[in-house]
Amino acid sequence: MTNMPLAVWTGAALLLCASTLVHATPPPPGAVGEQLQVDSGDGKVLVRITLHNHSARPVYVQKSLASATELTGRLFDIVDTASGKSVDYIGMMIKRGPLTARDYLALAPHSGLSHSIDISHSYAFAAGPHRYRLSHAGEYLADLAALEAASPIAPASTEFNYTAPAARE
Repeated sequence: MTNMPLAVWTGAALLLCASTLVHATPPPPGAVGEQLQVDSGDGKVLVRITLHNHSARPVYVQKSLASATELTGRLFDIVDTASGKSVDYIGMMIKRGPLTARDYLALAPHSGLSHSIDISHSYAFAAGPHRYRLSHAGEYLADLAALEAASPIAPASTEFNYTAPAARE
């Protein structure tokens, strides 16, 4: 009878360790997918980002990718497909410290999230008609307590045509 409490405590400790190990296991590679679409009509370049959590656990994505109304830094790589030249980022640049848990948004298991952002004035698109390739390589977190353990999202890209107006003098 005196060993019973010790057995109960040992069993509880083992269960706690096992549940901690299961919870700490990150989602498998490829658990988060990303798609990009560009609508370049009406003189604007609107990028639609769609994120999918294919795992059975919540993941966390940067708010700047999932809900920003304007860019605060170079989020996308854009290349003119004919010349191979990179399109310069000319938008707002905000210097900031390291990301914190408040900079992330939860993405529920087996769910998706779509968001559009206007990048028309954030990149130096050449005047006239051009074809561009826009790409993005993002990251996600499996655990907000481990901000340094970001996992990569497979890079996504898309091509689009855009006719930028001539520069005004």
